Amino acid sequence: MKTRNLKSSLIVLIVVAFGFASCKKEGPDGKPGADGNANVQTIMIDSGLTWTSSSIFLTVPEITQNVMSNYAVISYAFAGSLAYPIPGPYSNGLHIIRTYMSVGSYALRAHGWDGTAFATPSTVDSVKMVLIEGTKSGSIEENNIEVFQELYDAGVDVNNPKAVIEYYNAHSRK
Repeated sequence: MKTRNLKSSLIVLIVVAFGFASCKKEGPDGKPGADGNANVQTIMIDSGLTWTSSSIFLTVPEITQNVMSNYAVISYAFAGSLAYPIPGPYSNGLHIIRTYMSVGSYALRAHGWDGTAFATPSTVDSVKMVLIEGTKSGSIEENNIEVFQELYDAGVDVNNPKAVIEYYNAHSRK
């Protein structure tokens, strides 16, 4: 009987201990941040989508030199209820649409799978462009300098891959 009570008490004690150990004290809420899509712009184009030969030429004033240098531009061509990421296969793989951009303009060009101009491309009802601003967190060169400096300070021979691996296996970077 005593053994049974001891086991029951021990189980209760373990459950209570785990309960307290899993509790977390929360601190005050932080300041509200900027919206998560602050660096994303969407452009919807649903007019002027007429093929001239195997190309559609669009005037897009939002495409600036800054956009071309610092943004990712993702595009979709719509045919009815279907959206096709472009560049890529279009109209169920009938042909390929390639995209080209320069300051102020954006072009779609239809090509056959062999790379030749496609004479009768399928209708494009609209084009959606998503412009995503790049973020800069330091250049690759700056990051490399910091890494090399850390290894040098630790006395690691950077020309010895084994030494570098051993260093990182033994030290977690903060």
